[in-house]
Amino acid sequence: MPHTQETETRQMVVNLAQDFLKAGLVVRTWGNFSARLDKDTFVITPSGKAYEGMQASELVTVATADGKPPLAKGSGKPSSESPMHARVYQRYPEIKVVAHTHQVYASALTLLGMDIDVPEPWQPVLGTTRIPLSAYALPGSRALHNNMADTLARSDAQIVLMGRHGAFILAETATECLRLAEDLERFAIDLFAECLGKEIAHRSDIQSDSDREKSLAQEWQKRRRKALPYLQIAKSCPGFQAL
Repeated sequence: MPHTQETETRQMVVNLAQDFLKAGLVVRTWGNFSARLDKDTFVITPSGKAYEGMQASELVTVATADGKPPLAKGSGKPSSESPMHARVYQRYPEIKVVAHTHQVYASALTLLGMDIDVPEPWQPVLGTTRIPLSAYALPGSRALHNNMADTLARSDAQIVLMGRHGAFILAETATECLRLAEDLERFAIDLFAECLGKEIAHRSDIQSDSDREKSLAQEWQKRRRKALPYLQIAKSCPGFQAL
């Protein structure tokens, strides 16, 4: 890809991530965004970087074959879920943009643990009669990526729900990607309102943690760091399937 075109693609991904942030479809550093450069490579948001001040140069170039960096481009390391994005670009040459979100109501739908049938009025909006659910696995794990590959193989929907995790949006353009994510959230809100029999109350400060939420997040991070060495040992044991 010519240098100017790659620069534009990188900036498009940054702009898209920030648009999702403004729309409340992602928070903090959660989620990930990517765009195809050519048949062999794509760029993806780096791991652990806040979207607000993200620069186009910070995006990481990775190989479509495996989601790993083949070149010394970009800074930092790619999102741990880049192999999941790679599965999309391998399978669908027409897809140019992919977003993984943690949007509130669509994520809550995943707790139902099943595919979601789309009512007829919503089918032309979401482009499908059924939204598939990709089975849960640990974030960034090989099992997560394999589960997504299995789900893509059985459905041609451009929206995939990820069990107890979030949503995965496949699009040909950045505009379509944001539109699909917003429409998915509107659909999820309507579905919840129908099930509950009342209008959904929105939390205006969804992007701001309360003191209790900050405390819980810090405690979870501490416990996760302590558990990682034991998890690495477990992964080396025969028969361990979690990753």
